[in-house]
Amino acid sequence: MKAIRNVTLLSLSLLALALLAVAPAAYAIPITYTATVSDQLTDLNAVIPTGLLPEYNPALYPSTTLTGVTISILGNGATTFDSIYNFGASSTEFIGTQNTSLWLTDPANSGINALLDPLTASIVGSSPGTVSHGSVTGGLSVNSGQTLTDPPTAMGPYTLNGALATLNITDPASMALFVGSGDLDFLMTTGSNFQLTTNGADDLTTTITTDAGATITVTYQNTPILTPEPGTLTLFGTGLLGLAGMLRRKFMQSR
Repeated sequence: MKAIRNVTLLSLSLLALALLAVAPAAYAIPITYTATVSDQLTDLNAVIPTGLLPEYNPALYPSTTLTGVTISILGNGATTFDSIYNFGASSTEFIGTQNTSLWLTDPANSGINALLDPLTASIVGSSPGTVSHGSVTGGLSVNSGQTLTDPPTAMGPYTLNGALATLNITDPASMALFVGSGDLDFLMTTGSNFQLTTNGADDLTTTITTDAGATITVTYQNTPILTPEPGTLTLFGTGLLGLAGMLRRKFMQSR
């Protein structure tokens, strides 16, 4: 009988503590939206992402308050080098390197535009080989007067690898720019540069084709506002703790 009483008291106490623990966490769920810019010929000029990126609408989340906004860009792409021609007098080894930068704008909201200014993502790739000590090693070679093609007319595509660029916003005045019932008017733009590195004179010409795209993610962080339901859980948990205490005293007196 004593063992049963101890188990009962322990069960009531654990249940009460569990209810007290979950009550303040109610409704605290980050809200994430994602849109994409499909791979397309660069440079991109104010391309509209596919997919909605809604503003934070308090009417949809009445039990939370906005505590942070996170915006991220992950770029991807590919580069093709077409008909590389060596008009120099000797064979030349080379590596082609492509760097494409991506950035967001929101022309409908100058405040958000100012926040987005430091958010730039890069996608970088190169043809086979590495650059070491100012000379080219492990690259591709093209003879004098030769047009190098990798059947039938191009080399590549070579993958461009992107690094995630993230902007975290916690300032109340800045977060307020994202509150509303509409959508964020984000536009994607790119700028590209290309470098052909050789171990001799720069006597090469080529045509470069680059495709680029990106995934754009907006996450709203929120914290709960105590509502009747979490309040009820707290009251119920406190009551169970009190009941456990009363039962313990009663059991002790009956011994």
